[in-house]
Amino acid sequence: MHYFLILISVFFIFSCRPSGQESTQGPGFHFIPETPVNGNLTAVIQVKNSFNVFYPADQISGMGWKVSSSSDLMTWDYNRNVINGCDEVPISNPKRLLSGAIVGDSGNVSGLCNSPDCLLFLQAAWPCQENFGKTFEVLRKSEDGGTTWINTQGSITTDIELGRVKDPDIFYHQKSGSWIMLAATDQKIHFFGSSDLRQWRLLSSFGPAGNTDLQWEKPQLLELPVAGMQDEKLWLLTITSGHPAGKGFSAVQYFIGKFDGKIFAPETPEARLLDYGRDFISTVRVQLADEAGNLKPIISGKIGNLLYGDELPDKRLHGMLAFPRVLSFKKSGNRTILIQQPFSDLPDSEPIKRVEDLTGILNARITIKIPVSLNEKKGIHLLKTANQFIEIGYDPASNSVYVDRSYSGFTGFHPEFSGSDKYVLRDKPENIDLTIYLDQNLVEVFVMNGEAVISSLVFPENLYGKAEWFGPHEGNSISGIGKR
Repeated sequence: MHYFLILISVFFIFSCRPSGQESTQGPGFHFIPETPVNGNLTAVIQVKNSFNVFYPADQISGMGWKVSSSSDLMTWDYNRNVINGCDEVPISNPKRLLSGAIVGDSGNVSGLCNSPDCLLFLQAAWPCQENFGKTFEVLRKSEDGGTTWINTQGSITTDIELGRVKDPDIFYHQKSGSWIMLAATDQKIHFFGSSDLRQWRLLSSFGPAGNTDLQWEKPQLLELPVAGMQDEKLWLLTITSGHPAGKGFSAVQYFIGKFDGKIFAPETPEARLLDYGRDFISTVRVQLADEAGNLKPIISGKIGNLLYGDELPDKRLHGMLAFPRVLSFKKSGNRTILIQQPFSDLPDSEPIKRVEDLTGILNARITIKIPVSLNEKKGIHLLKTANQFIEIGYDPASNSVYVDRSYSGFTGFHPEFSGSDKYVLRDKPENIDLTIYLDQNLVEVFVMNGEAVISSLVFPENLYGKAEWFGPHEGNSISGIGKR
């Protein structure tokens, strides 16, 4: 059975750590690019038994890609260069970035492929052309999973002029028998359909809605199952847009609705955040087929921040991939809730049964349960030393779970980095259930079995810390796995 795989854009910016910070390898189970780049494009694509991630190859032009491979989406081999965006970078604009979308077509729905490892790359025109009038430039093909590429014949056209388009989303919609493309302009998402990936007709548009502080970018549309309701599915539309923390921040907002192959109809005009941290700024579709050949709804995401990404103590981390998440919906009364669950567990790890077991641990999956307190904040401190800790807790005053990195180590490189992010719970529970993924420089907190996630970058000065409960801790419990 054929399957499609999508490329969504991601920026990568690198630099050295400041003097005085311990020199380490960095995060242990997240992808980070091998070399400094100034790019905006990443794809996670299943080819045979491994996943390939494509990312910009250099920090000057951003006009080519490298590819790295992984069997488990946690450990990566950095292996080869692929795809040159242009033969020559225009001297008048050396910072142009390669953009477009990659789709896998193992079933040859397009009629262009001769191999189950076939990938198709619809390249945006603007990276190579002085004139930005066209929307797309070329459709390229690889029969070997992305190692070599050739141009296909025929021009790419849309029936309305969009101008410069960056980071479209493309997938094959089985019910309508059509390729679907989402392209963002201003605060609108335009839906196009095509039978051949070359001639695109406008189907509908969505927006403005929700947060409109920034230019909308990186749209994605995914079909998800609804728990406990056999054969019922709904669609999730994600968009990189503004963030409630302020106009300088970006985040991923989402809408839930139905899609008939032409029109996305939201259940409500309400927009929600995919991640309540300030450091998850775009979705990256990850495709994995089940035994029946159907694709599981799995995403990763770009970690970073447009406001302070250039000033991070380790700029490699502005562009690392979030831990993959499996998505689904559940019904609670008349409300549909998005559930995000970690994709897999960590390999080769030691058991954690007490909070003291976290001493010296830099990579861990930690599950904690804390009874709700009516009067005091309570929770856990991670990587704690005399002058440093990451605080993850529950605040009864606002009925919220929060991550506070005010004292997490290096925080003074930008005035907006320090502080906390929170998720306000829908109800008042008896216990707070949290699953925490700690990977040295990134904390991802899955709240109440996945009804929300908070992702926060941290830059500890001292990597050998311990963990402690804070606030009343009678009845607290902890389990998990980790390694030093």
